[in-house]
Amino acid sequence: MMKYTRLSVVLLALTAVVSVADTVATRPFAEQVGVSVPDCKVPDIEEFQMTELEPLLEQVRDMLVGIKEDQQKLKMPAMAKAAAEGNSGAQFVMGAMHLLGYAGLEKDYNVALRWLTASAEKGYADACVAMGCFYSSGVFSRWWTRKGINWLTAAAEGGHAVAQYQLSVAYLTGAAGVEQDLATAEKWYKKAVAQNDEKLKLMFDRLRSIMMEEAKQGEAETQCTLATMYYLGLYGFEENEVEAVKWFTRAAEKGLLDAQVSLAEIYEAGVNGKPDLDKAIHWYTKAATQGDADAEDALKRLEK
Repeated sequence: MMKYTRLSVVLLALTAVVSVADTVATRPFAEQVGVSVPDCKVPDIEEFQMTELEPLLEQVRDMLVGIKEDQQKLKMPAMAKAAAEGNSGAQFVMGAMHLLGYAGLEKDYNVALRWLTASAEKGYADACVAMGCFYSSGVFSRWWTRKGINWLTAAAEGGHAVAQYQLSVAYLTGAAGVEQDLATAEKWYKKAVAQNDEKLKLMFDRLRSIMMEEAKQGEAETQCTLATMYYLGLYGFEENEVEAVKWFTRAAEKGLLDAQVSLAEIYEAGVNGKPDLDKAIHWYTKAATQGDADAEDALKRLEK
């Protein structure tokens, strides 16, 4: 299966539901209260663009709502001191506040990433998700991108719904440095949906709508992915062999090798239980002309 490239940039963020004063301090808050920022390895992000960062900021704003009743009770400067003493929740809040420029803290991405790293390394789930979203954005080196997927995986395995959603989309689209893997995407999709989070359900609904629209507009790779979902009944799509054949055919007619092979295999096995070897041979031949060895072997088998 080829990567579904256009959707790779659509890692949807949760809707922001908080409003906090956005002011900038004249010097780093940690310096004001005599707290040292953790010395963690992070990439140089001085040139990082706000448009690229916005999905992460939306995620972090929403995470702050989830801890509003507990961790945010640690007021400044008590918050900074608790963070310096190793409180992972306080470290996350310090990182989040610096990332957003909230509560009088200066907006400093390097400081933010150091606090978030310290929190994530202690296993604080929201920090793991924030780190995962940041590094898996793909704007840094492959090493950092892979590290982002590792952070998301750690949080997802711990049951964090947003991390499960992000991983699901990454494997669905082949984004964030991972190969497209629909089985893995489906695994995380099911885990995320099982959380019964209405926001996530809406996000998945929107994702399916985007896929359908792109398929209708003629994106061959999207058509192939959509066809596979219909054929196997994945990602909330009902199993539908007729729809699968329709979308595989559209992608195959555009020359997409994976679609040609899949379509040939379906016709060989039979649509609604009725094999059509002429159509199977037609599409195996198309695939074979592109050098597909499996298609060549299939032709030898069928033409005996």
